[in-house]
Amino acid sequence: MRNWVNAAVVLVMSAFLVLNPGSADAKSAGSSSSGRSSNGYSRPVSPAPAPQQAAPSSSSSGSSARGYALPGQAPSTTTAAPRPAQSGSDAALSRQASGSALKNYSAQQERAAYAKSAPPAPVTPAFSGYSGRYTSYDSWYSSRSSWYGGMGWGPPVYAYRSYSSFGMWDALFLWFMLDSVSNASHAAWFYNHQQDPGYTDWRREADRLSADNADLRQKLNDLDARTQAMNGQPRDPNYMPPDTKPELALASEHVVAPQPAPSSGHPVLYFVLGMAVVVGGLMLFRRSRLA
Repeated sequence: MRNWVNAAVVLVMSAFLVLNPGSADAKSAGSSSSGRSSNGYSRPVSPAPAPQQAAPSSSSSGSSARGYALPGQAPSTTTAAPRPAQSGSDAALSRQASGSALKNYSAQQERAAYAKSAPPAPVTPAFSGYSGRYTSYDSWYSSRSSWYGGMGWGPPVYAYRSYSSFGMWDALFLWFMLDSVSNASHAAWFYNHQQDPGYTDWRREADRLSADNADLRQKLNDLDARTQAMNGQPRDPNYMPPDTKPELALASEHVVAPQPAPSSGHPVLYFVLGMAVVVGGLMLFRRSRLA
């Protein structure tokens, strides 16, 4: 009878160790590492660096009107000293560093960086063919970051003080297009999409952010001058510049395949526990027969 009891105990303990191989090691290592929690988990020591952005105007500190500050950066309460003018090579290195930092951004950090996430919006039929182009959000963010990094472009500081998307468009695509509006095909995108609800929402937000940012205000004035020069031309609501990627222009929820729901249980664990119950029942039955 004692052998049956010992066998059942060994079976349950073996199943627990197979399903949780790191638990024993975590318990012994927990007391020797101050950065570990009681279950052996260790937080990463060095988080991925936030993207390098252009310096905000002196009237706008590190936090926005919504009280948002960039990840890992406390809002500034003092006025920064004037920065010396950059040479052409310094500006190029700055853009390169900004693009490199953007490449290191993970999907989770990217989503958390924005002050607010906009609700998903439907896409037009012309762009619906990009649904499911990426298998995960991380793969989409990685592809987008590599593309912008290859352009030597990093998002300006005000890009993260608003929404992650506008209508069906990704927010960074719109800010990138504004920064490159001197490209005639990029200016044409704004003209062709002026009646798009997503563009309308973005422009309203850009005007709000430009109230205390002279650099952004100048960019918007330049955009208006270029689009006004196109007045009278027919508009194509499906227009995309030839040097852009529509799957990166759309918000992530429109191009990433639906993610599978997390598993609700562990079938192997249920099987082992069920076997333990059966063995225990047989032992009790045998004991009652012998009594």
